[in-house]
Amino acid sequence: MDTVSWSEIQKWCTCRKQWYWNYFIGIVPKKVVWAPSVGSCGHAAVASILRGEDWRKAVEAWFTKEIAKRDMFDEEIEEYQQVVQMVKGIISRYLERYQDTWEPVAVEEKFDIGISGVKLRLIGYWDAVVKGEDGHLWLLEHKFPKQFRTEDQLLLDGQIGVYQYAAHKSGYPVVGTVYNQLLARLPAVPNVNKGGSVSRSKIYTDWETYKATVEQQGLNPADYEEMQEKLADFEFFKRLYIYRSETEIKEFARDMERRIWDMRKTKKHIYRSESYIVCSKCSYKDLCLEELKGGDVDYLIEMNFEPKTQREEEEYDREEDVQNTG
Repeated sequence: MDTVSWSEIQKWCTCRKQWYWNYFIGIVPKKVVWAPSVGSCGHAAVASILRGEDWRKAVEAWFTKEIAKRDMFDEEIEEYQQVVQMVKGIISRYLERYQDTWEPVAVEEKFDIGISGVKLRLIGYWDAVVKGEDGHLWLLEHKFPKQFRTEDQLLLDGQIGVYQYAAHKSGYPVVGTVYNQLLARLPAVPNVNKGGSVSRSKIYTDWETYKATVEQQGLNPADYEEMQEKLADFEFFKRLYIYRSETEIKEFARDMERRIWDMRKTKKHIYRSESYIVCSKCSYKDLCLEELKGGDVDYLIEMNFEPKTQREEEEYDREEDVQNTG
């Protein structure tokens, strides 16, 4: 039976032409070298934590698996090592920040639900379904963005609404989503002046990191107390609780179904978004330009594109939040 993912729905809504190249024709640019993914590595760590396993071993296992996928130059391997070190720093600080007592009910579980009106199933993965101390079930999502999304931005987020709908359909009556954002960066280390004092310039760091540098210089943190307030606005973690009533969840489901019905029509209208923001970052821009000029699109596809694999789909899903907010 035919299936659809949230990634495909999102592409359809973003630009139907992008969807056409990626899903209908099924091509991606040739020789795509995937950069090491903070999101993919971070999810491996979080999943192991929820399973009660050693998350550091999970990160190392991710590294071993990734570098074994193809021959790499030493510089590329170093990039993956840098991601591992970053994720270790992020997760260590995250666990210090939150001492959660959730009971994991499902971790990295795939869902597969039917769609009303079509012979089609929606598939995807939840990070986790957890039970709180009050007995309520929650979806647990972890994102590793370059910048935070606000609660207002998430209220109409289709993925959150649809995944909550999928949870209810799968027998998990969740009351909402715990949306954890772990910034894909570590606190900056302040500069040390020539005289040995620590720079008081405002940089993206936290008081703990700044204080540690002061102490390493043999200085008294009390002499730098004003920096604690100065750095208070810099956040590295943001946890939001996105509640949904049954009425809201059904509305998200209806919107999803309408999009899928349009997407699966035999006669569908395919057109470009004509948005500078969308087009400037699109891997298929050259194809659209060639098509507009009446050029040889088939030749361009043969020379520069290849059939899409599951690898591309997985990488998009893991880094989706980075792309949407970066």
